[in-house]
Amino acid sequence: MYYTYNVENCNVENKGKGMALNKELIEIMVCPDCRGKVTETDDFVKCNSCGKRYPIRDGIPIMLISEAITPEEKQTEADN
Repeated sequence: MYYTYNVENCNVENKGKGMALNKELIEIMVCPDCRGKVTETDDFVKCNSCGKRYPIRDGIPIMLISEAITPEEKQTEADN
């Protein structure tokens, strides 16, 4: 089963520090790894289930598992 979405309604908004994704887009997005719901945080889309963070580059969420930052990697970055 395939779903389509009208991308004209998925404009990005300027948010000072970076780009904010349209709320409607965030509502239909899921984590590509565990299929959990996601939320937007600063420059990342974060999975509420597994904790992986996916970068947002130029207003485009990079929802690739290979690009995800795991919670363990985040802790290692904070320790350094």
